[in-house]
Amino acid sequence: MQISTFVINYQGRPFRESIMENKPLFWSLSIVMGICVVAAADISVDMREWLHLVPFPVDYRNELLSIIAFDFLGAYLIEVITAALFSDNRPHPSLRLSH
Repeated sequence: MQISTFVINYQGRPFRESIMENKPLFWSLSIVMGICVVAAADISVDMREWLHLVPFPVDYRNELLSIIAFDFLGAYLIEVITAALFSDNRPHPSLRLSH
C-alpha cells in the first residue's frame, strides 16, 4: 500500500523530475512492487522460501492480489479526481515572469 500510494502521489513535473526520469527511484519502486506481486501470487517457490513465507491457499492468494490491484487503482482514481477538482498547478500571478 505504501508503494502504490507513493507512486501515485509522486508529483513530478513541474515540481521535480518525473518518475520515469528518476531511474534509480523508478527501478527500485518497480522491483519492490514486482517482489510484492510475485510473493502474493506465489509464483516463485524459491522466493517464498527466501522470504520464509508459507504457501497461501488459493482463495487467500486471489483475495490478496485483488486487494493489491484495488488499492492501486482506487488510489489512482482518487488522485485523478481530486487533482481535477482541487489542483491548480499554474504559477501564482505574482510569480509569473513579465515580458
